[in-house]
Amino acid sequence: MTDKVEKLVVFLDGVSQVEFHRDRELSASQRDYLAHMDVRMDQGIDLEGERIDAPDPLQRATFVARTLVLALLEEDQGIAAAACSWLGDRVPELTQVQARRDGEQVQVELVFGEPAPNQARVEMPTLS
Repeated sequence: MTDKVEKLVVFLDGVSQVEFHRDRELSASQRDYLAHMDVRMDQGIDLEGERIDAPDPLQRATFVARTLVLALLEEDQGIAAAACSWLGDRVPELTQVQARRDGEQVQVELVFGEPAPNQARVEMPTLS
């Protein structure tokens, strides 16, 4: 795997939703919660309709990324923050989570080693 990158950016339908900056230290309670997430995943995960009793690191990352995207869609900022922190801390070479909605389905892609493009918010003037 490659070196740790500075940040992880999560995109939904091409728009940046949240960033995790790896240069910021996690609090003790955040580290404890991530450890709790690891213990729960040690007991197995359900990924794309399949039960995986001993998920490998990529399966865990995919599971957490899907959880993150669903939390964003449901506006559950607590779960989204925890999932993003887990990905940023546990998968140091992950640079982007690219999620796209396709009707009722959500496709999630993990991008490794490719820095996220810079995005700028543009305010459009109102027409009078």
